[in-house]
Amino acid sequence: MLDAADVRRPVVLLGQSMGGNIAQEYLRRRPEEVAALVVIGSTSSTLPITRGERRRLAFSRTLMRLLPYRRLTRWMARASAEDPGAQEYLREAFAANGRRSFLTTWDGMTRAVDPSPDYRVEKPELLICGEHDSTGNIRSAMERWSERDPNSEFHVIPGAGHVANLDRPDEVNRLTVAFLRLPEGLRTQRDHD
Repeated sequence: MLDAADVRRPVVLLGQSMGGNIAQEYLRRRPEEVAALVVIGSTSSTLPITRGERRRLAFSRTLMRLLPYRRLTRWMARASAEDPGAQEYLREAFAANGRRSFLTTWDGMTRAVDPSPDYRVEKPELLICGEHDSTGNIRSAMERWSERDPNSEFHVIPGAGHVANLDRPDEVNRLTVAFLRLPEGLRTQRDHD
């Protein structure tokens, strides 16, 4: 896609939720093409997970297939957002996406975990998580991720859920713009909230 758009490298990748997993995979495969990474509400694809976490991921695939899609979209929207407007937006987006597409994407996301204990991201990273993100193990995983990578900056957004960028867009944008404006040398200094 970057080639088709004739985008100059290196780039800053930004991904939210499953998009964070896609951004990580791109960085892993083509580190020379990435200047920095911004991830909102996503787990690290390379951190080890417990046997219980692995079982919950597998169970979620079955559960998602069993629930009526309308109920699933309402449940996912409530679980992902604190703001009623954000919840409505998510319900509409899930409905427009369709059941088959959603389930295929969910299945792929739950299988994207590739524990690599020695892997470290050396690029500058901005990791953002909503205070009330209760989807899976995202908050604890992002904390461990920020401890693992030497050039990461981790922020928890008060009053936000999984989609912190929809619940608190001004705060997420402020942090992202501040991170991107830092000279590269300063961007690599570790800063955790």
